[in-house]
Amino acid sequence: METKDKILKKFNKTKKNILLRCEFNELGNRTQVSDALKYLVDCGYIDRVGKGIYERKKPANTNATNEYLVMLVGSVFKELGEPVNKVEIEKRDNVRVVVVYTENIRISRKLMLHGLSVYYSHDKLQNKLPQCDEWKIPTNVDDLPKTDVRSYIERFAEYYNIIHQRTGLDEFAEAVTRMAGDEIKLDPTEKLLVALKKKELINAKQLSRLLSNYLKEASNVRSVRGLRDSRLSAKH
Repeated sequence: METKDKILKKFNKTKKNILLRCEFNELGNRTQVSDALKYLVDCGYIDRVGKGIYERKKPANTNATNEYLVMLVGSVFKELGEPVNKVEIEKRDNVRVVVVYTENIRISRKLMLHGLSVYYSHDKLQNKLPQCDEWKIPTNVDDLPKTDVRSYIERFAEYYNIIHQRTGLDEFAEAVTRMAGDEIKLDPTEKLLVALKKKELINAKQLSRLLSNYLKEASNVRSVRGLRDSRLSAKH
């Protein structure tokens, strides 16, 4: 197996979104690993966030939300073992950027995430800010994503290591889908929503809106492709 295939396999097996260069050292010699990483980045399989830092590739048509970017930056510094006080998405000269607040003046890594540059604020007053270690769903359901909803749900669940186990909440989610006129059984993505609600990571309104957005997007995709959802019961 070639080094590039070994690296891809490692990305596919891990639940982490961020991997460091040193994690691939055992997969080949220095030149082989460097060449393989360059090839995978050039071909669009992975993203190079910074020197020696790589991200699992998101679909090309995916717009990264502010919540995901904050989570991603937090993951970078968690992997590096460099604590930060807070991460925020701000506008500077009408350009959206990521700002990392930290007291450690030595932290100045050049990072680029989904086209956004990362800046640093070393103001000591920022030590009163809470540590950024959570990815939270927007409380305003109108701010929830309407595109690539499945990926958003899967990444959010992955961040909290959530898997689905059937409970009474499944019936609630199924009832919501029936209100839309569809008699269906929950697919893996919808089951993740139920699991997230059970863990109280989302509330009922967020569950309903995410489910609605997901079903609408799936329906639009089927319409474009001329496909019929195999989960839907035949209507006579």
